[in-house]
Amino acid sequence: MLDRDVDASIAADIFASYALKSAAGTSSLAVGVNHVAGQNPPVIYNGFLATSDASTYDYLGRFFCARFTQAF
Repeated sequence: MLDRDVDASIAADIFASYALKSAAGTSSLAVGVNHVAGQNPPVIYNGFLATSDASTYDYLGRFFCARFTQAF
């Protein structure tokens, strides 16, 4: 069996939300950042896609999201 060393990879997401209740219902605002570090996936020379494994590591990189909802 062949041993293979793969560099460490850290993936962290940050998400926050706030809800406000009023006579008009409940308003909610949520914001987030996925893959905060924006680190490229580690190199795996026998990966299926390019030089890494897409089923294990995130290729998309850092992205931001926001959501507003209103419940009546």
